[in-house]
Amino acid sequence: MNNSSIICDDITDLCVDSATSTVFLSIDTFCLILHVINIFFLKMLEKSKRTAYFWIVVNISICDIVTCSTFFLAIICELNKSLITLSVVGARTFQVTVTIFAFSSFVARNFVLAIGNYERYISICHPLQVNSNKVVNNMKLCVGAAWIISFVLLTIFILTDSAEYCFGEFGALIDKPNNQTKVAFAGSITTTFITSAICLSKVWRELQRMQSRNGVYTPDDLIVKRSAQYIRVVSIALYLSYIPTVMSAVFNSVDVISKSIRNMIRWIAYFYMTVSSISNVLLYFLMTPGYHIQVMKLLRLRTPTVEPQ
Repeated sequence: MNNSSIICDDITDLCVDSATSTVFLSIDTFCLILHVINIFFLKMLEKSKRTAYFWIVVNISICDIVTCSTFFLAIICELNKSLITLSVVGARTFQVTVTIFAFSSFVARNFVLAIGNYERYISICHPLQVNSNKVVNNMKLCVGAAWIISFVLLTIFILTDSAEYCFGEFGALIDKPNNQTKVAFAGSITTTFITSAICLSKVWRELQRMQSRNGVYTPDDLIVKRSAQYIRVVSIALYLSYIPTVMSAVFNSVDVISKSIRNMIRWIAYFYMTVSSISNVLLYFLMTPGYHIQVMKLLRLRTPTVEPQ
C-alpha cells in the first residue's frame, strides 16, 4: 500500500517516464564508474600527491561521485516504489538524506573549484608567495572545511522545513526546496562564481603575458598552462549548468508553464551535469601532460617517459 501523504499531488505513477530515467541512470552509472577509476589512477601517481593541484582534481571527482550516487539512489524507479510502501518516517528520512547529499555535493563542488582557481592564481601570478600562502599550503584542510561547511549548512537548512517534500517524477529528488535552502544555494553560487571569475581572468592574462615574453612554452610552462586551462574549462562547464538549473527552479515556481515543459528542463539540467561530469575526466586525461602515459603504464600497455605534475 502506498503512502499517499508522501507522493506529490499530481503524480499517479512514479515511473511514468521510465525510458528517460533508464537512459539517465545508464549514463549516470557510467559516470560513477569512470570517476572511481580516475581516482584509482590518480592515487597511483606518487608525484602528483605532492602537489596542491592534485587534491583539487581528486575532490572534483569525489564531488561527482557523490552527486552521481545520489542521483542514482534518488531516481531509480524500483527503489522509490519500495520506499513509498514503508512508513512515512522511513521514506521521508531517505528523501531528506539524498537531498542533503545532492545539494551539499553541488555546493562543495563550487567551493572546491573556487579554491582550485585561487590556487592556480597564486601559483601562476604570484609564484614567490606559494610557499607562504596559507590556502595553498593547507589545501587538504581548506577543501575539507569546504565539505564540512557545505554539509552542515545544507543539512540545517533542508531540515528546517521539510514537511512539503514529496516523491514525484524524479523520485526522491524534491521539486521545490524551502526558502532557506534556496538562499544558501544562491549565496554559495554567487560567492564562488565571483571568486572564480576574478582568479580565472587574472590567470589567463598572466598566461598570455608569459607566452608573449617567451615566444613558446617550456615543458614546465606547458604543465602550468594545461592545469590552468583544465580548471578554467571545468569551471565554465559548471557555470553553464546553472542556466538549465535556474530555468528549472524558475519554471517550477510558475504554474502557467505546463508540467511537461518543467520536467523537460529539469531532465536537461540533470543530463547536462552528468555528461559534464564525464567530460571532466576525459579532459583531464587529454589535457594533463604525461597522465595518459602513466595510465597506460598502470595498464601495462606502454612504458612512460614523463610523469604528470
